[in-house]
Amino acid sequence: MRRAAPLVVGALLAAACSNAARDKALAQLKSGSAKRRAEGTLALGRIDDDDARAGLVHAARDPSPLVRKAAADALASARGDVVDSLGGLLGDRDESVRAAAAAALAKHPGDKSRAYLLHAFGRSGRETRAAIVLALAPNGATLTDALKADAAARRAEALRLIEKGKGAQRGAGVVELGRLGGPEALTRLGALLPGATATLAIDAATGLGESGDREALSLLRPVLRAPEAPLRAAAAEAIAQLGGDDEAIDALVTLATTNDEAAAPAVRALAATPTGKKALDGHAPRIVNVEAAEAALEANVNVSAAELCRVHTGACWSKGLPVARFDCPAWLLLARRAGPPESRKLLEKPLQEHLSENQRPSADAARAVGALGIGQWYLGPIYDRELRSLEAARAKPPDGAAPPEAEWGSLKMMLDEGAVDAGPARKTATSRLTTLLAQHAATETEARPGQLDYLVALAHALAETRAPGAEEKLLDLSRSPSPRLRAAAAWGLARLGTKPATERALALLTDVPAVRAAALPAALTLPPAQAATTLAQAARADDPALHEEAALALAPLASTPAAATVAIEALVWLLQTGDTGAPLAAISLGRAHAAAAVPALAAAIDSPRAAVAAVEALASIGGPAADAAVVAALLHDDAGVRIAACRAAHRLPAATATLAALAAADPVARVRQAAR
Repeated sequence: MRRAAPLVVGALLAAACSNAARDKALAQLKSGSAKRRAEGTLALGRIDDDDARAGLVHAARDPSPLVRKAAADALASARGDVVDSLGGLLGDRDESVRAAAAAALAKHPGDKSRAYLLHAFGRSGRETRAAIVLALAPNGATLTDALKADAAARRAEALRLIEKGKGAQRGAGVVELGRLGGPEALTRLGALLPGATATLAIDAATGLGESGDREALSLLRPVLRAPEAPLRAAAAEAIAQLGGDDEAIDALVTLATTNDEAAAPAVRALAATPTGKKALDGHAPRIVNVEAAEAALEANVNVSAAELCRVHTGACWSKGLPVARFDCPAWLLLARRAGPPESRKLLEKPLQEHLSENQRPSADAARAVGALGIGQWYLGPIYDRELRSLEAARAKPPDGAAPPEAEWGSLKMMLDEGAVDAGPARKTATSRLTTLLAQHAATETEARPGQLDYLVALAHALAETRAPGAEEKLLDLSRSPSPRLRAAAAWGLARLGTKPATERALALLTDVPAVRAAALPAALTLPPAQAATTLAQAARADDPALHEEAALALAPLASTPAAATVAIEALVWLLQTGDTGAPLAAISLGRAHAAAAVPALAAAIDSPRAAVAAVEALASIGGPAADAAVVAALLHDDAGVRIAACRAAHRLPAATATLAALAAADPVARVRQAAR
């Protein structure tokens, strides 16, 4: 008995200490500090009693993700039935909490944990998916099981929407079923093409394009002759997505040369195969739809200058009205790709007539002249005439001209309604209105709609063709009160490359953002280190308008030893902004094989804009860290990122098992194809 007494006393003391620790931790849960509540939550995880477990369940509902994550971590080692609490955290709005909950369920294996993990996989982001895959092994399941469960759930939901949904819901189900692919998708969607409403048939065509299954081409060919233009357009777009169809070339050529919404998709479908591209080149001069012409330019169409000239005397349809061929916007776009070079002179006179004699000359015509490098002898006089017209209009702006600025409208309303009393305040407001009106007249007034766009295109063409007097004219234009015209001058001066032009373009790097963006290429004439520093300063400007141009200009410097460090740091900064310059920054980093940028590129895999470009850049750079990030991207919740990762990962032994699982069971058909 005497020996047992110390043991009893020790047990009582331990229990008292445990109770004190528990009470302290529970008290911390009431703190106003999330950090303190998280500390208390973790402390409760080390105490095995009902009150501690109840505290953890309470912490799992805390408003702070820091505390909820701590609850998930603590529940991993807790005894008792905590699986439901962890299952609830798998649906948390915070990614780090969901990932922690998945990891914790690995410590509580069983049927219930496995069910929670399989259910959550398809609804989770990349970080949580990775944690789920690791947690599935002790729960007797694999990545393939998770993919199959996700596919089954998505297919069931798509079929439910098709059978019971209405309107847009049913259409969403149709497209989703196509995205999931498989024989059932082709059968169901093919049946909707001839008999469904036009809207649902469009969704069915879209879904067939998403399926990635070329067996769908036979279902889509008849739809190219459907009476509804939107349905024809959807079918042509689907054929383009499926890689083109040489058996449909005649129908696609017919659509490409019409003036409705099916024309541009038909051009893309033709450009998808070598045979179709050859047919597109031959029929390009007959394209009259602007969007189709733009699609043809993106496809690097080869347009015969002689053929353009041969048929330009006919009529072209624009907005339902016949117009002269060289007034047709589509033709003026296509003229930029006219060739061969010795035939381009054929276009010189027709384009001159358009620019000189037309009452409303087109900026597209000026752009065509610049792209072709012709017309040097007439561009200068046309530019001078147009500039004089603009200056005359600005000297006497039309009555009622008013700037769109919010300040103008606010002041005008206050004066009109008498909200500004007579006296100094009214005099000040009236003076400010006069200033705003003068500024507007000096920068935005036009002799006719579109004149500023036309002058910008002419200024660009002066530089591209190096027309006589181009430098002097652009130097003068760079001092215009109009930011748009200064930006045009900066663009041209940066490309002329003469010493006076370059010096003036560099001086414009302190102008407003739009002008600075246009002047940025001039920085590349500086010594590499100085150029990188100049461009890095521009890249870090708090204006997205500069970021894309800065990313493009920095690209060659990222591979130049004297400038690489500064250029790469600037590109990483652009990548981390996540704005429109981020994808270009990722591409530039990949081309430069910038190993120092791998951590930033790995983080950018979760960027909505830059994810695909980041994966491709990591694949270009290579190395253990880059390869690991590519493998991690295979579990991304965005199918487009998974596709990019699949294409990059085939060379990586570490990706073999994941690729096999994706090829066998990924819900999205295009991912399955990319993984094979």
